Amino acid sequence: MTYLVHKISLIISMLLFVVGCAPGLSLTGISPEQAAALAGAELEIAGTGFSTDLQLALETPGLKIPLGNIQIINEDRATAELPAIAPPDVYDLVATQGNESATLPEALELLTGTLRIVFLDVEQGDATLVIAPTGETLLIDGGPLFPTRSLSEAIAEHTDREVDSVVLTHHDADHLGGLVNYLAGPDGTAGSADDLLPPRVLGPFDDGSCTSQTCARFRNLLAYPLERAYAGTRFELGEVDIDIVSSDGDLGSGPFSNEMSENEKSVGLLIQYANRKILVAGDLTGGGLDTLDLETPLSQQTGVLDVLRVSHHGSLTSSPEPALLNWNPAVAVLSAGTHNAYCHPHPDVIERLMTHVESLWVTGAGPDPEACGHVLPTDAKVKHTQGDITLEITADGGLDVFSQASPSP
Repeated sequence: MTYLVHKISLIISMLLFVVGCAPGLSLTGISPEQAAALAGAELEIAGTGFSTDLQLALETPGLKIPLGNIQIINEDRATAELPAIAPPDVYDLVATQGNESATLPEALELLTGTLRIVFLDVEQGDATLVIAPTGETLLIDGGPLFPTRSLSEAIAEHTDREVDSVVLTHHDADHLGGLVNYLAGPDGTAGSADDLLPPRVLGPFDDGSCTSQTCARFRNLLAYPLERAYAGTRFELGEVDIDIVSSDGDLGSGPFSNEMSENEKSVGLLIQYANRKILVAGDLTGGGLDTLDLETPLSQQTGVLDVLRVSHHGSLTSSPEPALLNWNPAVAVLSAGTHNAYCHPHPDVIERLMTHVESLWVTGAGPDPEACGHVLPTDAKVKHTQGDITLEITADGGLDVFSQASPSP
């Protein structure tokens, strides 16, 4: 009898221990993390300890918005409806259940407005203008020294606002030259009183290996030295998240090599808005022509993209198949001059891209047929000689692409 009582007591103690150790109410995630304001949405909530009396709300100082139609899928997953009355803001997600409560800080951002990314036609070079829904601007690279249209003129066609942030991907002249002219101000003299000084100017480490006149002018700018861009860091452009995903051959875990080319050092930016992802990475290499393959491991980190700015103008150094399989972009944009003697883009790169994208947009007409022996293919997917190419992303995730050659309806 004593043995039986002892056994029952032991079992009860074990049950109480298990109950006491059972996970309580917690919140670990929400999907999506961004949604359109005043539009409503279905949300998926992750956590622990969910039961039928779970209540969920979004909270920001001075405002509480209960979520409706809460459905418990299991103890660690639920769905709920966001009312269409929720205004734009960043909200905490708050759960209550009996005497328990849990909070997921800054869980959901409700957006309004349209992000515009303009891939500027700078002939044989790269320059990208990002215009946040709230008006802030980011310029990535500046094209070559002497395009037909100055960088200032190109920017003024799309915004009347001064550039708030600048990122230089690397020191090659077709990315740096136009940027130096722009930052040198109206008088064109680097280091004079009218130099432009944007609040944020980032770039890779300047090791002094570039000895061109362009680099000499660059180092005379009042904006020099640039703040160093480090992989793994983030900054915001209004409601837009900008992640630095590569810099100086580092994808966030240290450089791949002690000696790298300028292209291999390229700063890569992952632009995220309304759950869309766009990658702009200068001339980052993918292993072709004996370069380091940085694009494939980067693609494993970023996952699927909506839009890929093709690196190095579609050179054979870029866009390896494993990276494209991971990125699987719906849209690819490529900057290449008309009848350029660099033979950009390479036919092999175009062929790889064509198996993945729904459309490929090219600023110019591509290779010089006489010097290169090839031209861009005639295909409905390939839209070349487009001039400035504009990507628009609305707060609900809608995506549209148009250009000077095929203007928006």
